[in-house]
Amino acid sequence: ARTGAIVPVDGAEPLLDTTLPAAAGAGIHRVRLSDLGVRLKSGEEYQWTIAVPRKEGSRLKDAVASGRVRVQPPRARIDGFAEHAQAGYWYDAVAQLRDQLERQPGDSALRAAQQSLLEQVGLAEVVRIDAR
Repeated sequence: ARTGAIVPVDGAEPLLDTTLPAAAGAGIHRVRLSDLGVRLKSGEEYQWTIAVPRKEGSRLKDAVASGRVRVQPPRARIDGFAEHAQAGYWYDAVAQLRDQLERQPGDSALRAAQQSLLEQVGLAEVVRIDAR
């Protein structure tokens, strides 16, 4: 089972350390913290981790992804994924873009924008997997 954790960088107790629902397959999957009863504090920095175990009996290590996020409210109203990206709110930009892709899955301009956002952080391979 996939596990997920969110820990404040200052070393406080984890806000979340749980088993996540099984993924439907390879690609990009959303984890809504609000669905898990987690609310991040403004101005705080957090380390998130997702671990996916390999097949039982495999000698390979679990696949682990992690990153950091700082919660910072925007100084002005920001609309759309492009404005979020330009302002440096990468996670918000990706979330808004994914919402639009769910409504318009065949939109090539949205797919190109997603590829650009993911390439910015070295995740070009994820785009290729998700596009299948």
